[in-house]
This record gives sequence, structure tokens and C-alpha cells, in this order.
Amino acid sequence: PVPAAGLRDLPPVLLAHAPSLPALTLELAGLTELPADLLHSIPELGHLILKMADLTTWPSDFLAATSVKGNLTVKTPSLTTLPADFRLSMPHLSDLILEVPAGQTELLPGWLVAPRLNSLILEAPAGQTELPSGWLAHVPKLRYLTLKATELRELPPDLLAPVPDLGGLVLEMAGRTRLPPDFLAPVPFLRSLTMEAPELRELPADLLAPVPQLQRLTLKGAELRELPPDWLAHAPELWNLTLDTPHLTALPVDFRTDTSNLRVVRNPRGCTVSATDPADRPSLLARFLEECGNQ
Repeated sequence: PVPAAGLRDLPPVLLAHAPSLPALTLELAGLTELPADLLHSIPELGHLILKMADLTTWPSDFLAATSVKGNLTVKTPSLTTLPADFRLSMPHLSDLILEVPAGQTELLPGWLVAPRLNSLILEAPAGQTELPSGWLAHVPKLRYLTLKATELRELPPDLLAPVPDLGGLVLEMAGRTRLPPDFLAPVPFLRSLTMEAPELRELPADLLAPVPQLQRLTLKGAELRELPPDWLAHAPELWNLTLDTPHLTALPVDFRTDTSNLRVVRNPRGCTVSATDPADRPSLLARFLEECGNQ
């Protein structure tokens, strides 16, 4: 470890004599620029983590000279925009965490080419209200996707079409994002779904129909007041349910028969209702509303 407090620049040749470096973490405050050729002497990295609190300029082609095989994390809260030609092309990348700069209005189709990518956590630009349909076209092996999109008006119906083997999906949507009724149709093997949308007021009746293998569901919606009839009938394998829906006070009567495998229902504030006896599972949701209510 090298003390880096107050560091204002990095010499371009800093890594020139470390071509076999397996991993690199740069977590610096005070540094506003990076040398464009800092990584040019390292053709491959196992992991690269960039946490630059004060970085204001992203060098064009900064990542073009190296290939990251494992995890790539980029967090640059002071950066306003990325270069117009920003593109990540990494054939061996497995995990990506990217916070897109607040001033970035869009990420173009084809910005990410990572045929072996397994996990993607992406915070979409604050001003981006739409996502292009081909946004995930070049990550066919993606298994886990977390999308934080605060201002999206709607999600493209075919957004998930290129990632049919997706097993886990987290959607954090602050605005009144419209969910297409068949949004989950391309991902029939989905086992875990988290939807956080404070202003979401209704859910498509057949949203879960294409994902019969769903086992975990987290639903956070401060404005959600009711769930569609038969909504959980499409998720017969569901056993773990987290609800953060303070205005949800009643359930359709068929929920008692649609949740035969449900074993745990909880809210984020620590109230949990569980059932080990199969005979008690049909009444689990009703017990949750009675015992946890609006806690």
C-alpha cells in the first residue's frame, strides 16, 4: 500500500515495469485526471477497480490497451460525461460494475462487448429516459443484471431478449417507469427478481407468467395498493417473498391457493413470517399483512 492522500497526478510510466500485474485497485481522492496510457504496458488484468472520487476527465481509449478477465469496477462520482466514443470491448470480462456519470445523457447500442460477462451492475445516466433496444446485444452469457435507472419512462419490451439465460434481475426505478406486460418473456429461467419502484402504482397481470421457475421475489413500491388476481399463480416455485408495500392492505382471495410453496415473507424492517408446515403456507401472506402491516 502506498499513501496517496493529496496525490494530484500519476506518472504515465508508473506501471511500465509490471506487465504481469494480476490486479490493480486505484482508489484515490484529489486526482482529477488519469494518464491516457497508464495501462498500456499491462495487456491483461485479472481485476481492475477504479474508485476516483474527484476524477473529472476520462481519457479516450483508456481501457483499450488492456483486457480485464475478472471484475471491472468504475466509480467516478465527479465525472460529468464519458468520451463520445466510449466503448468497452473485453472478450474475457466476467463482472462489471459501472456508475455512469450524471451528465451522460445516453449509452449507445454496442457500448459494451463482453461475450463472457456473467454479472452487470449498472447505474444508468440520471438524464437518460430511454434505453436502446440493442443495449445488451453483446453480452449473451449474462446471468445477473442490476439496473438502477432513476428517470426511465419505460423499459424496451425486448431489452432482455439478448440474455435468455438470465437468472437474477434487480430493477431500481425511481420514476413512474412503465413495465411492458411481456417484459420477462425472454428470460424463462429467471429465479430471482427484485423490483424497486417507489412510484409504481400497478403491475401487469401476467408479468410473472413467463418465469415459472421464480423462487425469490422482492417488491418495493410505496404507491402500490393492490396486486392483480392470480398474480402469484404464475410462480409456483416461489418460496421467499419480501414486500415493502406500505399501502398494500388486502390480497386477492386466490393468493391462498397460489402460494403453496411459500415459506418466508418479510419486509426490510425486520418483520418476518415463516411456515415450515405445508398446511400453514397458504395463509402465510394473510398472516404477514396482519402481523407486519405497515411496519
